[in-house]
Amino acid sequence: MRKAFNYAVDRRAIVDGILKRYGFEAYSPLQLNPFNNDKVEKYTYDLQKAGELLDRAGWIKGSDGVRQKDGKKLAFTITAPSTDEVRVNMANYLASQFKKIGAEVKVDALDWSVIDIAKCDAFVIGWGSPFDADDHTFKLFHSSQIGGTGYNFGAYSDPKVDELLQKGRTTSDPQQRKKIYQDFQEELSQNPPYNFIVYLKALYGVNKKVSGIKERTLGHHGAGFLWNMEEWTIND
Repeated sequence: MRKAFNYAVDRRAIVDGILKRYGFEAYSPLQLNPFNNDKVEKYTYDLQKAGELLDRAGWIKGSDGVRQKDGKKLAFTITAPSTDEVRVNMANYLASQFKKIGAEVKVDALDWSVIDIAKCDAFVIGWGSPFDADDHTFKLFHSSQIGGTGYNFGAYSDPKVDELLQKGRTTSDPQQRKKIYQDFQEELSQNPPYNFIVYLKALYGVNKKVSGIKERTLGHHGAGFLWNMEEWTIND
């Protein structure tokens, strides 16, 4: 089913329409990392394939167009933080796309004060890191991070992923680590925990009196554009 929902997303349409081309299509959590594996399955937009996978999984369309299995409808809610217009727009787009493959999907745009991600049916979350490959993989996808203070919100559990992530954080040789994390990405693509959708490019407006700002490639939770602020100059 997770593969089916990945095929149901037109990522290029999101980049062009919602992000106004300030971003690009995503297929891996390590896409911007030196250990990236660009040979993995990228789940290009294919509604027919998505429908075939759902049929194979036993989710059959009813007379109302909504798929059912064992008397249960394929229905859920996507939650997004109301303060983030981009995520809300993406959630609404995803809901419209998933309806095309027979899912009944609603969107809740809520304030962070009332959101508990672990209790949501589905959630539009942003992540990323400019640091070591372990930083935004182990805590998201290792089964030890389910529940408690962990960030494995979807309770994802894959023994091979667990093994590779453990090896990745305990191996020092860069070339060995690269192979480990590339194998990890391959396994993740075959058993996807998420719909990896897009990478965002931040757009900042700067007063022309300020100079010395240096561009730097950073992740969603990286240092931000303030990383070299001590070198800035304010010109009169």
